[in-house]
Amino acid sequence: MEDDRETVRLWRVNRTIHELVRDRGYQVADDEINIDLETFKSEHAPTGGSVDRTKLNFFTEHSQYSNQRLFVFYSMERNVGVKTMRQFISIMEERDIQRGIIIWADKMTSAARKVIDAMRGTFHLEDFEEAFLTRTFGSGVTGKPGVTFAKEIVRIMLGTHYKKTIEKLNNYIDKVNKDLLHPVGLALVNPVKTAFLFIEVEYY
Repeated sequence: MEDDRETVRLWRVNRTIHELVRDRGYQVADDEINIDLETFKSEHAPTGGSVDRTKLNFFTEHSQYSNQRLFVFYSMERNVGVKTMRQFISIMEERDIQRGIIIWADKMTSAARKVIDAMRGTFHLEDFEEAFLTRTFGSGVTGKPGVTFAKEIVRIMLGTHYKKTIEKLNNYIDKVNKDLLHPVGLALVNPVKTAFLFIEVEYY
């Protein structure tokens, strides 16, 4: 019974994260979002046991920027610690991927969050709790008004946060250029234009 509940939860989480990733402009096939519960069970829990989360991991690239790739990683450990973060980042390093999302079941330890903070200069890392993704989108019937509303609210929240972050970055770069670099004939290139792959200073 517990395995069945977990399978349903992970089916919802799997659909949600694929929708979120596609909304951000990454390549996601319709059948990856529209997979029904029975198909999900047959693929990921064929014997009726628990779902192997490692088989839910996936890679994708941005529709507009082919050099901007993303790795979505499901933690096998319910409480994410440094060991899990090392495993997550190791895979990203092997695949030369700078953006990653880790999905966890119960808890992100403070040590794991420190890893995310410490790696900000190298990787763009995000984390999502399974329960959050399930609560947000979790009716299993996308046509229900409440579900549609909840989905739109989360998209607005995530989109607004991104826009505010980019706006702050743009303002900071403009200030640095105006106050420090332009007077000496240099300019800091906005990393948004290079898909955050590098920071470049050029002659102005």
